[in-house]
Amino acid sequence: MVRSCRGYSRCYCGWHRDVSRHSELAQVKKYSQDLRDDAQQQIRIAVQKELTEPKIQEQIAKALQQKTEEQFQGAINKGVAVELHKPARRTLINDAIKNEIVAKMAWRILTESQSTTIAESLQYSPIGQVSVRAGALGEQEHYASLLSRAMRASPSWKDHVSHAAPGSLAALTNAGDEILEFLGAKCGIAIVVNDVGHPPDSARQLEAALKRKGAGVGNVGLSGCDCKNPPKPSDIWLYVLEKCYY
Repeated sequence: MVRSCRGYSRCYCGWHRDVSRHSELAQVKKYSQDLRDDAQQQIRIAVQKELTEPKIQEQIAKALQQKTEEQFQGAINKGVAVELHKPARRTLINDAIKNEIVAKMAWRILTESQSTTIAESLQYSPIGQVSVRAGALGEQEHYASLLSRAMRASPSWKDHVSHAAPGSLAALTNAGDEILEFLGAKCGIAIVVNDVGHPPDSARQLEAALKRKGAGVGNVGLSGCDCKNPPKPSDIWLYVLEKCYY
């Protein structure tokens, strides 16, 4: 029986990936616009600063004696527009935007040093099991595999960590669907526990390991699960969500 896709459900259909990709591109588009707005603001400040110079003020006073404040602001806007249309300025802004987009769209990675930092931080064996899972994007699944490998490199954790890879039974459970819906628009890494108010010691240990300086893992946090089948009190579900763009 094939279950239908819904909301943030865990599924492997083209529609769900298109929705995730649309969300990702929308965030990048917004980030690009923010960069353009920031560039305009910086140019506006520079023009305004030049206009406050004594010599320039004298010239402005003579030229704009009869002009209103609105007309004066129009002169500033015109100066900004002229700067923005200069080829050198446009090239500089476009290159900056391109570089930022490339950086933001890049897949998350774990270097050997970062993986070692995580493994060395996991010193005490967890009581329960740790299941590493991801959303529908290839980037999420790739990062989940890297985190799982780093965690299993710890002698104390290697027999407690499993990776729910795409197509596996663990990855297709209703519980996985429910948690992705519950986490909603969150991004980064979610460490899901049965009771977020009283998480197992291993959850705190894992959170500290991922947040440790040198681990290079950002936006890590504990989360509960408003679902019918939450993890057992001693278990942990680590979810790799979409990459954060801020």
